[in-house]
Amino acid sequence: MQSAKTSPLTNKMTDNIIDRDELQEKLIQWDLSQMSLDDLKEYFVNMQNAELDCLSVDELIEEVQQYNPHLLLSKEN
Repeated sequence: MQSAKTSPLTNKMTDNIIDRDELQEKLIQWDLSQMSLDDLKEYFVNMQNAELDCLSVDELIEEVQQYNPHLLLSKEN
């Protein structure tokens, strides 16, 4: 069994030196500050496509019905 000091799952030694949540938040905020509005839009579209691509057609329809049912209305209506 590995000690907490060397375990890749807990990495207690590093956790005592660096506040991971704070470091992660700083990195996210830095990344965000580097993006233009067009970059953010592109990122959002890519993330939405990746998430929605994982759904079956039935799950996608359910998602649309829940949040945007008007998107399912035919053009004739």
